[in-house]
Amino acid sequence: MATQRREHQHRERGDEGEDVVDLENHRPHPSVLLSSSTTPSPPKKKRGHPFSSASMNETNTGDDGKEQTSHASLKVLCYLLIFIASFVFYEDLLVARVAVRKHFFGLESGVGASQLLGEEEPESDLIDTRTGKLDLNLRHISKRKRERVETIEEHNEKELIDRVGLDKAEEIVEEEQEEKEGAEMALQIEKEEEEKKKREKEEAEARRRIEEEEEETRRKKEEEKKEVLERERREMEEMGRAKEDAKEDEEKKEALEEEEAKKQSEESKSSRDDRNTNNINLGEEPEHFSEKTKEGSYVRATSHYGLSWSPPAPTAPPTPTIPKVVEEAVEIGDSTAISLEDQAPNFDIFTGGALPLSDPEDTPEEHEWRSIGQVMPINGMDLDFPGNLKVAAERRSFRKEIILFVSNRGGNHLAANTVANLRKLGFEHYILITNTAETCYDLLKGPWGVDCGWTSFLQNRAKQMGTFQVTAEEQATPFRLWWVRFHYMERLVGMGYNPMYVDTDVRFEMNPYPLLKSPPFDKFTLFAQDENGHPGGLNIGCVYAQNAPEFGVTRWVLNETVSRMLRIIDTEPPLQKWNGQVAAGAKETLWDQHIFNDVVETAVSGKPVFKRSMQRLIDPGDGNRLRDDWVKNQNYDHSAWDLSMEKIDEKVLPLGLKDVDVRPMKVDDTYEIKSKKFQGLKGFSPTENGKDPNKDEYVCGFPPWFVSGWSGIAGPAQVQGQPGYWTAKPARIVMGHAVGALRKTTTFKGLGWWNYGAEAYKPYKLQNVEEKLGKKGVLGFIGLKTNEANAIVGVESHGLSVARVVEIATSAGRRPISPTVPCDAPWIEKNPSAMHGIMMRHQIVLSQLCGRERNEMCCQSLNFDCDEGVMLEVDFWNDPRYARFRDDIIVVSAKDVVNDSGNEIDLSTIEVKIDSLSQGKKTVFVDLAALEDSSIVPKGVGEAKYVPERDAIFATCDRLDCRPPNKPFPSEHEPCRRVTS
Repeated sequence: MATQRREHQHRERGDEGEDVVDLENHRPHPSVLLSSSTTPSPPKKKRGHPFSSASMNETNTGDDGKEQTSHASLKVLCYLLIFIASFVFYEDLLVARVAVRKHFFGLESGVGASQLLGEEEPESDLIDTRTGKLDLNLRHISKRKRERVETIEEHNEKELIDRVGLDKAEEIVEEEQEEKEGAEMALQIEKEEEEKKKREKEEAEARRRIEEEEEETRRKKEEEKKEVLERERREMEEMGRAKEDAKEDEEKKEALEEEEAKKQSEESKSSRDDRNTNNINLGEEPEHFSEKTKEGSYVRATSHYGLSWSPPAPTAPPTPTIPKVVEEAVEIGDSTAISLEDQAPNFDIFTGGALPLSDPEDTPEEHEWRSIGQVMPINGMDLDFPGNLKVAAERRSFRKEIILFVSNRGGNHLAANTVANLRKLGFEHYILITNTAETCYDLLKGPWGVDCGWTSFLQNRAKQMGTFQVTAEEQATPFRLWWVRFHYMERLVGMGYNPMYVDTDVRFEMNPYPLLKSPPFDKFTLFAQDENGHPGGLNIGCVYAQNAPEFGVTRWVLNETVSRMLRIIDTEPPLQKWNGQVAAGAKETLWDQHIFNDVVETAVSGKPVFKRSMQRLIDPGDGNRLRDDWVKNQNYDHSAWDLSMEKIDEKVLPLGLKDVDVRPMKVDDTYEIKSKKFQGLKGFSPTENGKDPNKDEYVCGFPPWFVSGWSGIAGPAQVQGQPGYWTAKPARIVMGHAVGALRKTTTFKGLGWWNYGAEAYKPYKLQNVEEKLGKKGVLGFIGLKTNEANAIVGVESHGLSVARVVEIATSAGRRPISPTVPCDAPWIEKNPSAMHGIMMRHQIVLSQLCGRERNEMCCQSLNFDCDEGVMLEVDFWNDPRYARFRDDIIVVSAKDVVNDSGNEIDLSTIEVKIDSLSQGKKTVFVDLAALEDSSIVPKGVGEAKYVPERDAIFATCDRLDCRPPNKPFPSEHEPCRRVTS
């Protein structure tokens, strides 16, 4: 009604002016709305007659044209701005329009605005009903919605009560509430049912996956079982064939024995000679190599030359007896065989105390071979226990390379020195093999925690080893450790690894792998040190196999070497020599180096060769003539190296080799290489089942600059150790093997090849003596000179000087420094080809590491080199633990020390005298240069008290006790011994 009334009023006022606008029915464009609501309109002028004077004056004004143009431009610009603002702020303008209409025209306009803005309800929540104005506060809008809902609910309840009554209304409300709760409960039940179905579906899917996995596992187990059964069937067939072959061989053997018996009855030879002839029979055809060689098994791939042999029955390794709590591995791959609960003892600083393991010295070019941190420990497992060698190889190898070396308890310090040497090159891919678990435990618990394993190899042949007198473990010929090198090398080659065996007297001067992996060495499959200049004269202190086929000749050489040894010690009755005695001894018929060389010559000639091992059964009398005659009668082919001159990349060669004249070993930029192609036995083709049947295999004798020897090794003296060339800088060799050198530890110290700290693995007895004497300091003598030309007299005189130094120093309460030999002594052997003209093997080692700057030449004694109780002079200048003594030195004249006679020292007063002369210094050197006779240390006389430290030193280091009547005996090459006649 109000709307109709307003419309009527508008129609009545329609003629009063054209500016009246119906705001309800006529909605202008937003731009018009914006202009009418936000832009003030200019005041309207009253309309006059078009021909009035005012109009005419305005029209005739001179600036009318310009003003009209500017007004028009301004209007256009304003309209454009209004249009843009309307487009951008369209929604804001709508809200503003609603507010204006609500403010001026009442609630109805607000309702219209609500509908315009899309509100479903007739009363907009945007409008404050109390004021009738637009309120866009979100909190207020939410409140208004809540109030509107409550109002509607109250209205509905009131209407319901009015319609049906209060009681009925309450019943209806309760029913509605129950229906609502029932609906909610039904919805909850439906939701729970859906979740239950979902869980059941997931569980069913999980069970299905588990069943599939179990089925897959069962299938794999069945396949593995089938493979095992098939393998066992093949092995049974092979065993059956082997038995048939053995039966045929036995029949042949019986026939041969019958024929031999007939010959023996016709000949008038002794039974002893007949037995020897049988033992050296080489006439049988070789047997075929087993296609599937198992770990630890060895085959009869050559003639058995009259020796009966069969593989031993497998036995479990014995349980070691260890004073600590140590459990032996009983499962394959067990790496916790030895407990490391006990830490290294607190070694005294004066007795080879602990030093940190040296850091690597590798260069960027060699960094690709750095294996430190790339391997895992084996912690003392028995490598001969089934499967353990494979696990050890997987843990300790790097790029399929493994370095092997062995040690007994007495050689642990040498093994530790090798570990430190390898570490300097960045190598940790080694397996150190000890003879017992106890020995390995000593290495593990030491200050460097040297990783190792031990071997029970041949322990199941204790009886046979006793028969052949090769059971000694702690001596220079540890039979089992010697043979384990080939035992494990053969198995590792079969697993696809490249094993390198080295003795612990081998020194790596540089990384050998860049050379081994580059031409011409990369084509050779077996290497050994060239000792005598031909393929049958190899030294096995360094042996390396690389890229060898699984069933090739290289592996056969390693396998056959061990097989021959086993066939000898398993003979019944035991193999005997010319004199009827058992062929006993590690360096007789069972010498591993001789057997290896015979097998190598067999492989290069294609004929069975036993010249070195079996000639030991022949009488060596008459200057070995009978043995030489026997070798000639065997008609062995003479083996010789194939020589070639090859160019080698200078980047991988020793730096010091380039400018050395060692023709014909080196001519210009080419180097002599000695190698020989393997032929294999005639009728025996080991590579026919190999991975690469067309691969040629070669044995190479390491060039003398690659693996150099101390002396007596094929090659020029300019790369050997005894003439002094191992001290040349930069190094001329890749590796040095101190074969032939005496007193290896002292020799390595003189050469600078000793890693101090390794002697912590050597048992010491005089810690208390050294600690007591070292607290006050040390005492030594310098300036020894001699004109003695006779070596016997010269060595005896020097030994007496060493003994007198021990007496004088201990009487002074100080630790003695064992003096070096004067390098210019006439009795020292001279050789013009030697580096410094000095060449002596038995008495001295030449060193260039003496003096304060460690650059002076000295000759360290080998006859009297005990380093316990006394301190070697080369140790004084180089051992890091003795820095406190080197930094606190005083030199005093011998004239201030001797008594009035001028050639004797009073032992009763020497302590007071040295203390007064020392001025508090730790180290006192007595200079003998001022004495008339400086060829010997003055004699000590007048002892006033008993000195237990002196007797303890002489008792422990008896080679130092050269006090008369002791002297070097039986020659000048020996230490001092008591001589009674």
